[in-house]
Amino acid sequence: MLKRTRTERNTDDGPPRLLIVDDNADAAHVLAKILRAAGYEVAEVADQQTTVSMLTAGPVPVAGVIASFTTTGTSAGLRLLDAIRNHAESAVSGLRYLLVSDNPRQQLYGLQAGADAIIVRPYASVDLVEAVREMLGRDDEERVAYRRRLIGALKAEGSEPVGTASVTPTFF
Repeated sequence: MLKRTRTERNTDDGPPRLLIVDDNADAAHVLAKILRAAGYEVAEVADQQTTVSMLTAGPVPVAGVIASFTTTGTSAGLRLLDAIRNHAESAVSGLRYLLVSDNPRQQLYGLQAGADAIIVRPYASVDLVEAVREMLGRDDEERVAYRRRLIGALKAEGSEPVGTASVTPTFF
């Protein structure tokens, strides 16, 4: 496993580095395989404590966290998101964060908590790769505006999902 720690955006010419957090090793391996095939460098961890430790322990930059939590569900991903967003180090709290949700209705909660992207199970591999690419491509101002638009759209629709595989607004 690659050690992925410091959370500033990738500044070298290498592929973006992602940290996959899933309490099911097989599911984490599948996500990693998909993202490696798309050109990302990936490390896998199983829990919140290990994730936060890796993000703060050393010099290797991580561009984003993909939180899946296949066994314990979306609530574990939301707890990890809360720990990251409220971390004392701005390099950690400013990380890009994609939440894999079990329920389309949980999209609103994830976005309000600060997730940069959300996809809902089941999803196609291409949707995961596209969501990661878009998430990493947004600068800080764009990511805040994007989240606000999605939250507004979900509230206007009564918290119904914007899409079935990913939260991609139709007004871009």
